[in-house]
Amino acid sequence: MSLRIAALRLSFVALLVGLLLPCGASAVVVAAVGAGCEFSSLPDVISRIRQRTLVVDEVHLLTSYVSPPIETRESRGRLLDVDWNLSKTSMSAHLILYPVLVQILLTIGVYIKLRAAKNRAISEWTVDETRRALYEDAWPESVRKINNNIRNQFEAPVLFYVLALMLFALNAVGAVSLALAWIFVSSRIVHVYVHVGSNKIPPRRRAFLIGCIMILALAISVLDTLLRT
Repeated sequence: MSLRIAALRLSFVALLVGLLLPCGASAVVVAAVGAGCEFSSLPDVISRIRQRTLVVDEVHLLTSYVSPPIETRESRGRLLDVDWNLSKTSMSAHLILYPVLVQILLTIGVYIKLRAAKNRAISEWTVDETRRALYEDAWPESVRKINNNIRNQFEAPVLFYVLALMLFALNAVGAVSLALAWIFVSSRIVHVYVHVGSNKIPPRRRAFLIGCIMILALAISVLDTLLRT
């Protein structure tokens, strides 16, 4: 009898200690000690271990529902800060440099076309050699219209370069400003194609007007960013 009472007391102490341990460890402690109160047969001991393991698991499950992890206001603020930063930097500022590079390559391409047209005119003897150094009309029309287009590449595109670099420096490149930049470059490609080709005024004017509207929209975007900073 004294041995059974001692085993019961030890089981009670082990139960209290087991509540402070992880679920699996407390179940083993309580079951192993408590099973000593009745060890008349091996199946009885196994049954006792299983019963007390389930009891301790239920206790830990209840305590987890009663005291869930506390999320402080500061932790929520840090999570919001991370999400905000990710959404803000999802559009990389360097993407605005791609349409700038395409516009630069377009200008270089027009220069190459001008050189080829001049070489062709010289080889065909369609150039007034006495006047070509100072007078543009010494060259044939095919050369003059390409030369005029090169001058255009240093008008509106210069404003585009400045605005694009300002957006890059301000880290204010977004989906809208990037779309405006690509539309501008596309309009310049169309403008070059018409100007050095058929040179028809209506389509050339429309392409030029679209480019000017994109420049104005980019300027508004830069101004809005400056006013917000």
